[in-house]
Amino acid sequence: MNNIPNIAFKSKAEIKRFQDMKLREELQYLQDNSKFYQQMFISNNIDINTIKSIDDIVKIPVTTKRDIQLYNDDFVCVRKNKIVDYV
Repeated sequence: MNNIPNIAFKSKAEIKRFQDMKLREELQYLQDNSKFYQQMFISNNIDINTIKSIDDIVKIPVTTKRDIQLYNDDFVCVRKNKIVDYV
């Protein structure tokens, strides 16, 4: 966790750049590891490379309670033997 900058005292522009970078990292992680989001990106014709900033997040559909109920296992982004506790 030492790689997280002390963002609270940065300028608005630096905070936005940090948020945009983290969003792109998270989208790539989901693309690589989540069956649910892989399918959602495909079915909605979403190319995560076109999402460059927080402002672009409107291109991604909201994940609903129903999605979680129907596709619960598809949200898991690690091998099941790596899960210590599941709530």
